[in-house]
Amino acid sequence: METNPANGIKDLMWKFLMDKGQKENIPELKASVYRLIKMTTQKTAGQRKATAHISWETLDMEIMRIVIEATALVLSGRLDELENNVEKKCSNCTWHDSYSGVCCNGDSHKRADFTNEDYCCGYYEERKDDDR
Repeated sequence: METNPANGIKDLMWKFLMDKGQKENIPELKASVYRLIKMTTQKTAGQRKATAHISWETLDMEIMRIVIEATALVLSGRLDELENNVEKKCSNCTWHDSYSGVCCNGDSHKRADFTNEDYCCGYYEERKDDDR
């Protein structure tokens, strides 16, 4: 992962661009994405004033709102937390054979047994991408 170039700037004016310099607003990001989807899937080009259609004149503003909120999400550090949050369950364990569904950990009481993918014993070890 690349590092944030603003973190090296010692000027207080640029603090808002540094890591942990923003507060994420996930509900606003979702609302903006949903407005953009509604805008692009509506039956008209937004020229009907009497309906709930969104005018295409606001397209640039919606895109900018999404970019700003996505930037705030990255800078707040919450996106890193979401990326690192892996559920502890057999299907994500390095000892779980995805093909057969069998636990291959000799220390587990479920060893050599079929396991429910949502189950997790005390011997869970996070599977790395290259383990799959």
